[in-house]
Amino acid sequence: MRVDFISIPYDSGKYDRGMGRGPGRILGTGIAHQLRESGYVVNERTIIFPEQEMLTDSQITFKLNSMLARAVAEAINAGSFPIILAGNCITAVGALAGIHDKQTGVLWLDAHADFNTPETTQSGYLDGMALSIVCGNCWKSLSAADPMYHAIPEDHVVLLGARELDPEEAKALKASRITVVTADQVREHNYAIPEMDRRQFSNVYIHFDADVLDVSVGRVNRFATAGGLFPKEIINILDLLHKLLIRYFQFKVVNRCNEIEPK
Repeated sequence: MRVDFISIPYDSGKYDRGMGRGPGRILGTGIAHQLRESGYVVNERTIIFPEQEMLTDSQITFKLNSMLARAVAEAINAGSFPIILAGNCITAVGALAGIHDKQTGVLWLDAHADFNTPETTQSGYLDGMALSIVCGNCWKSLSAADPMYHAIPEDHVVLLGARELDPEEAKALKASRITVVTADQVREHNYAIPEMDRRQFSNVYIHFDADVLDVSVGRVNRFATAGGLFPKEIINILDLLHKLLIRYFQFKVVNRCNEIEPK
């Protein structure tokens, strides 16, 4: 199997600053070498936006997303599994544009909902609007400037582990069709993700913000907070999702065969 690590070392449009240093730290653990030792073909690519004058942070961010979309599409077309290492959650917009499939399900693991809009945000932080942009609720013009972009329906999204929400953001999330699962619900009901109608999904995008982890595990960024998930719980979540997808895609293949060669 081939794996493509696509790094975007930016934080709020700034190269190699703050959380933008995260991709390098992750690759510095030797993960690519370990995968190669296990028999994987591993490609590493870094997206760097050429410096230009008179561009705002938001303009740079959306242009980086367009570059990411094409890198993801190239990886998928080459039969590779893209793993994106980024400093900001808004790269989900570019990742999903690269997948370019409206029937994609989204599992959003994050301490924050990232469901603000310019009207609800208290900080103006663009990254806190990432999931809203994914769902087509704001920044529509800059998003649509990339022909690969398309909005993901809210009912395709499961938000897991969020615990830090702005007041107006919480209201918007409650009024949405997003499925919300808290860390307490994971432990109380001993499940990782709710049963979803997987027939509507042709694939699944997993968004993992490391601050979904409880702060006792480690302060991964300046937004880390208590009340999160622990590594074993996240592994169980991903393992369950993997089993569900295998079961579903086997079912699809069987159905397709039966349609072609009915008995």
